[in-house]
Amino acid sequence: MKIISWNVRGLGSRQKRLILKQQFRRLKPDIIILQETKKASINRRLVASV
Repeated sequence: MKIISWNVRGLGSRQKRLILKQQFRRLKPDIIILQETKKASINRRLVASV
């Protein structure tokens, strides 16, 4: 089982979300934990973009 815990600052940035998405596709983790997103609200669309 592969688990990734990532300290992300500012998921509002489209470029950061793209980088995360690329890394997750490359590493193919089973579980992803995002910390310190600094995002007041998170909706399904934002999650899908990552």
